[in-house]
Amino acid sequence: MALLLGVFSTLSIAWNKSDNKAVIFFKIAALCAGLYAAYLSQSRGVWLTIPVFAVIAGLAAKNIRSSYKLSAITFFVILLGAVSYFGNIVKERVLVAESDISQYSVGANVDTSLGIRLQLWRGSWVLFKEHPIFGVGVENFPKALEDLSKRNIITPLSATFPHSHNEILFMMSRLGLFGLLAILALYFVPAYYFSRELRDNDSEIRYTAAMGLALCLGFIILGLVDVVFLWWEIYPYYVVSIAFFLTYIIKRKKILHQEELPSP
Repeated sequence: MALLLGVFSTLSIAWNKSDNKAVIFFKIAALCAGLYAAYLSQSRGVWLTIPVFAVIAGLAAKNIRSSYKLSAITFFVILLGAVSYFGNIVKERVLVAESDISQYSVGANVDTSLGIRLQLWRGSWVLFKEHPIFGVGVENFPKALEDLSKRNIITPLSATFPHSHNEILFMMSRLGLFGLLAILALYFVPAYYFSRELRDNDSEIRYTAAMGLALCLGFIILGLVDVVFLWWEIYPYYVVSIAFFLTYIIKRKKILHQEELPSP
């Protein structure tokens, strides 16, 4: 959430006048704070969203010179390389991931951090195949994991986890095909509208659409390794943000349309 707010802050510079240096400075500082919070979080899922946000910002910045874009891309690549090489947190998390995958692949220890995730993904897929229409039910998911453990599909430790560590698989296993359609609609319906406005000629509309698209794609990517909507704080954050960005775009279009009308 801190990273997304930093991204929103920086993209919203399009709402400000270019001579308002103080506001622009603090908005860029907010992005730096969000990036630092993401680094300290040690969440690999959060780190995966950063390149996606950078690409979205690049697509929205079509009014910026190519030389400036190239400079920003170069700086971003150097920054990521420096953090990866000198940042102990990143190196440790990458080494842990490599070790977990290696142990899981040979069956030496499947109850590592990544190993448990892989088991839960496999178990959730099994539950969906066995209950494809309605799933096992919201309240029956813990018991369903216990049954998978008794069938030696997942380990007893994995069966103690409250969710699948994957938003889509979690919905599929609990609510079946209806859950899959619901989560995909929650992701991709607003993402479609925002991506469509990303080509608009007006910079305010374009950057606001970029904020909305960053929100949707960020949740999709993070949802591949975690269950984001399990936390009650997330629902209002996601829904209110989408409503705000869409409202801003609609009102901005009305203002532009009125300005284009000939004077009476």
